[in-house]
Amino acid sequence: MDASRSELSSALERLDLAACLSMGFAEALKGVGRLEMLKRRELLTPPEVEELYGLKEGTLKVWRCRGGGPAYHQSAKNAPVLYSHDDIQAFLSKSRVRAS
Repeated sequence: MDASRSELSSALERLDLAACLSMGFAEALKGVGRLEMLKRRELLTPPEVEELYGLKEGTLKVWRCRGGGPAYHQSAKNAPVLYSHDDIQAFLSKSRVRAS
């Protein structure tokens, strides 16, 4: 009897581990899918820029107010601010510092 319980317990632990791993992979794949979707979009909102490139939304706003940072698109004063991948990547390339 004890051997059967031990085998059953071991089998349940393996199933539980497999389920946890599957859920973990599923969550990871959702994140990867979201990043791939953002990479395919022509223009990004500030929160999307933060998610994809790691530039904080607040920092982007400060840069816009001070006339710096990456170029952006805004059709009217209160219209949404949008960034292109090319503009973000150009800004990041310009601000790259080489080690001496």
